Amino acid sequence: MIGHINGKVLNILADKTIIVGTASGVGYRLNVGNQGFLVDQAVALYVYTAVRENEISLWGFENIDNQKLFELLLGVNGIGLKTAFTLVNEVGGEAIAAAIASGDPKLIKVPGVGPKIAERLILELKGKVDHISPTGAAQSSAMSEAGGRSELEQEAVSALVALGYKDQEVVAAIRKLKPDEFSTTESLVKALLTRI
Repeated sequence: MIGHINGKVLNILADKTIIVGTASGVGYRLNVGNQGFLVDQAVALYVYTAVRENEISLWGFENIDNQKLFELLLGVNGIGLKTAFTLVNEVGGEAIAAAIASGDPKLIKVPGVGPKIAERLILELKGKVDHISPTGAAQSSAMSEAGGRSELEQEAVSALVALGYKDQEVVAAIRKLKPDEFSTTESLVKALLTRI
């Protein structure tokens, strides 16, 4: 399963997907919606990997809070991948949290979400989105530091985030080491695991 990807936008397709090329030479097609990416833009995205009977799809998010919200929305009966993605990217985490807090289903308006599904969403997610910061400010600031990290460091951060470690604690552990002394991602990850 892919949890995070660093790379460069190689192509933007008409179906709101992009092809992200990584340093290893592999290109991944991600659903990103209308996030305004440009060809040759460097990206660091959190990824939800959806495995269905006849398809495997990747869904990209600029911060981990949006990815967590997406996963919570998928747990609501009647909400599928596209609807959950539309809710996260068009309605936004703050509006969804406000609708849940107020209990007002009228605040959640997107195609595919009628009043009954909106009410179910509010009922099922009550108390579950309190810990998610909708703007993802902490993650965004940590990810903005990625531009100053080497490719080896970025790969190590991606690997450990995919294992469930928090981005901030991995970055803090990297600061305690001298990453230039490591020749492979594997050796850096092993050293970081002893410090987290």
